[in-house]
Formats: sequence, structure tokens, C-alpha cells
Amino acid sequence: MPLPQTIIGHSHTFSQPANMVKFLVGPTSQEFVIHKEVVCVTSQALKAAFSVYFTEGQSQQYRLEHVDETTFQLLMQWMYQNYVPLLTEKRGQNQRFLELCKLWVLAERFIMLKLQNYIIEILFELHGETYDELTYDYQPHCLKYIYGKDNEGTPFTKKGSQLRKLFFFFFADMEVNEVEVFAKQEDLPGEFIEEFHMYIHLTSLGDRRSGIEELKDILV
Repeated sequence: MPLPQTIIGHSHTFSQPANMVKFLVGPTSQEFVIHKEVVCVTSQALKAAFSVYFTEGQSQQYRLEHVDETTFQLLMQWMYQNYVPLLTEKRGQNQRFLELCKLWVLAERFIMLKLQNYIIEILFELHGETYDELTYDYQPHCLKYIYGKDNEGTPFTKKGSQLRKLFFFFFADMEVNEVEVFAKQEDLPGEFIEEFHMYIHLTSLGDRRSGIEELKDILV
């Protein structure tokens, strides 16, 4: 199956083209100005935030101090185009895996389910394409982020999240066992090792393999 590029989704009329909102991203507050209609159509959470009842609605600005600029650029591209660009050079895929994980977390924050599913599908396909050459390289970097916390101590993902499940499937697809995971414990988050241990004991090999094939099981 080819990598997903676009999906049918957003319908923008730009009936009020001068109506803009501003996002202040990262520690330097890099400014991103977007049509308010685009933001509100793609995220009900942001639509609510920019209502008159919230601070963002009064200022028409939204601060994302702990989000990096690359992640927000990808979000902005999705908002306008229903599309997230992919690197074709395999040497850049490890970084793109991490960028897509960060984008998934941001999409969850803004309750953007279509984007979350889209990212899961891309990660799934990239994993299949890079299986031979990148079997393990991208895993520790992504898992450290997925199981990490922001500056306020809030976890980026919760136990049972679709993104965590996806990486269980990746490990199962690579036929990684508990002994191999434990041997790499210095590279992997302790919480992931515990959850993977439970996952192995609560599911049969057949269930895990069928889970890999049935992507719908991990879509939100």
C-alpha cells in the first residue's frame, strides 16, 4: 500500500480572508499567522479556544512555548492541505519518525483525530519500507519522546494510547522478545519495557501479528 499523501477532509471557503489568528511557537515565540477559518475547521478544540470566552479568543493569539517550529510547520501544512510532507532520503527517515510522533502528540492535544489516524498510517508504512535498514535505529529516539514529559511534568502520551500501541506492534513485527528488550534497557524507557512485558503476556503471537495487519485496531 502506498504512503498516504492526502485525504478528503477540510473544506475552506475563505469567506473572511482577513480574519487571522496568530500562534507563538517555541521558546522564541516564532510567529505563525493562519486563517482563523482554517484553524476552526480542522480543530474543534482550537475553535473553542479562539471563542470570546477564553484568553486566546480575546487576543486571537495562542502560545505554544513547548512545541518546536518544525512540528508546528507540519501541523500548519496539514491544516491547509490535508498533507504532511515526507522525506524520501532514507538517511533522513529517523528524524522524520520523531517529527511525526511529535505531530501526533500535538494533534491529540487539539483533538484532531483525522490527523492522528493519518500519522499512524504513515508511520506504519514507513516502518514497513525501512524494516531492513532501520529496524531499530529510530525506536529509542521516538520512545524516549513518546514516554517523556513536558516542562510541567505532563506525559506526552497516556498508557493505552494508539501511538504507544503502534510501537508494540513494531516490536512484535520485528519479532523482538522480552530478553532483547531487556538487553537494550539503557536505550529504552522503563515504562515502555514494563508495558511491553504485559503486552507480550496478555496477547498471543497470532493476535500480535494480526494486529500488525489490521491497522484499524489502533486508529482513534
